[in-house]
Formats: sequence, structure tokens, C-alpha cells
Amino acid sequence: MVADYRVRAIAALCLFSTAALAQAPELPARRSGLERAPLQTLQLNEIRPADTAKVFSLQDLAELVYANHPIVKQAALLSEEARAQVLQARGGFDPKVGSDFHRKLFGGTEYYNNWGNELKIPLWPGGIDLKAGYDRYVGVCTNPETRTPVNGLAG
Repeated sequence: MVADYRVRAIAALCLFSTAALAQAPELPARRSGLERAPLQTLQLNEIRPADTAKVFSLQDLAELVYANHPIVKQAALLSEEARAQVLQARGGFDPKVGSDFHRKLFGGTEYYNNWGNELKIPLWPGGIDLKAGYDRYVGVCTNPETRTPVNGLAG
């Protein structure tokens, strides 16, 4: 009985293999590889614009970094701050002109008339200054220590 199954299996195998050999598959035709491209590809190639890309050089990169990088901008602000501090320090040597005027006139009586002018030119750090001034302190109630002649006092 086992042999009967073997014979049937071998017969079925031979039958199917001859049927498979009878049908020859169709292979695609060989081409040389130099055939023309489809029409759509040719049309796209004609429409595509010319290459207008610019080469990005190292100099271009450096210019972008110097123009836009926040640390570079911060460094520029530091140098501007240093210039402002130098300008402020030099301002301490600028000449100064000052004037004070105080007056009290009541009921036709001039109680005091205090007028002081001063020109001060700093010469050296530490308080050495050249000063020139005109003072006029007159009136009924003027302190005798600060009273000046009617024409004033220059010095």
C-alpha cells in the first residue's frame, strides 16, 4: 500500500513537470541601453532654467558671521562702551563755566545782591585747577566775611 502511494506521487510529479515544460515563458527583448528617453523627460529638460547658484566661499561665510553673530555684535558693543568711558574721562578735563545769582529786594530795600561767576580749567588729575572769577556781594544784610566792594572783586 505504501508503494502504491509512491507510484502515484512519482506519476503526478512527471505529469506536472511536463506541463510546466510545455509553457515557455516570454522574456523581454534585450536592448542596448541607448534608447531615447520618454517624451516627458525631454520636455522637462528644456523647461529647466540654467544653473544660477552662487558658490559660497569662505570669505562669504566670514562676512555673514561678522555681520550677524551675537558674540561679534557683543564685542563691538564693548569697544563702543570703552570709547564712551574714555570720552567721559576726558570730559573731566573740559573747562567749566559757572554763575550764581541771588537777590532779595523787598519794599525798596535791597537786602542782598550776590553774584558769583567762575571759570575753572582742570590741569592735572587730583584737583589742580586754574580758576578765574568775578564776585559781587553787596546789600544791607550781606555777611561781612563775603561782602565785596560795589564794583565787585575779580580774581
